[in-house]
Amino acid sequence: MEENFRTDKRGIDGYGIRCNDCKPIKTQYYLNNREKQRNKSSEYFTENKDRLSEVHLLYREGKRNELKAATMEWAKYNPSRFKENTKRWQQTHPEVISEYNKFRMMHKIHGITKEEWEKCKQYFNYSCAYCGMTEEKAYDVYRNKLHKEHVDHEGNNDISNCIPSCKGCNCSKHTSDMVDWFTGKKEIYNKDRLVKIFNWINGDCFKPVIK
Repeated sequence: MEENFRTDKRGIDGYGIRCNDCKPIKTQYYLNNREKQRNKSSEYFTENKDRLSEVHLLYREGKRNELKAATMEWAKYNPSRFKENTKRWQQTHPEVISEYNKFRMMHKIHGITKEEWEKCKQYFNYSCAYCGMTEEKAYDVYRNKLHKEHVDHEGNNDISNCIPSCKGCNCSKHTSDMVDWFTGKKEIYNKDRLVKIFNWINGDCFKPVIK
């Protein structure tokens, strides 16, 4: 009898609550009654709002940044459960993981030549376009040379969307809007450097190399 049930660590006896024969029937019921189930879920949420966890509330309200922060805080005090939940999710969503990896690789690759990259670094005086840290100091501090940074994370992979950045700024900015992130970093923000970035991506990147 046990072999007809899917194993599930969350179950008291290590098995799921439905047998393999019942599961497709239940799944089909949900597919045929999506609107009814959605309304039922909304009613439960409304009636039990004060009983739901902070993470659940943030999820329902679509507050993604707050949800991420709350989840990371929970994970800090529940590392084993977080690791187990993450592993289970990855195993059940292989197509999402595949698409995410493709997306990451697309934004790690720059379609620029060595000459264009050298020209880019020369334009910014071989320093981070954001904080001004030189390439030599960046290597001493981070053990990494200047990165090819996408100004617009969703933008092109050519020279018109590429500036040199130290590892610290590159990691801090990540997928943020460049202007919002840079002007909000009071400890490194510099108006002249921001203007220079705009000049580069808006035309200077296509001008001849300065000898």
